[in-house]
Amino acid sequence: MPETRLTLADLAADPARAMSLSPADATEMLARVGAVEAVLRARIVTATTVPWPESRPTTESPARMLTLAEVAERSGKSIRWWRENWRTEIPSATKKGRTVLVPEEEFAKWRHK
Repeated sequence: MPETRLTLADLAADPARAMSLSPADATEMLARVGAVEAVLRARIVTATTVPWPESRPTTESPARMLTLAEVAERSGKSIRWWRENWRTEIPSATKKGRTVLVPEEEFAKWRHK
């Protein structure tokens, strides 16, 4: 009978099951968890740093912030390249904790220059 591979959902439900993983599978799973963690952190940061329209005194919509993963996907450059160059390429980007946030409007200007 073939061995069933554990999923992130399996480990979230019962973290102790990670002890049954091979070192190679544990490394792969850790990389997946890290990717999910990065996106979740970015989601939390953008939710707390970008005000919702109803909380703003004007009718202007809030600035949309992009994570480096989104910027990399839209630009065709790697996340690694963006991590190394975001300060010089888009100086208006900010770092909140370990997450870099790029104003969507500034990224659009960068992309079209």
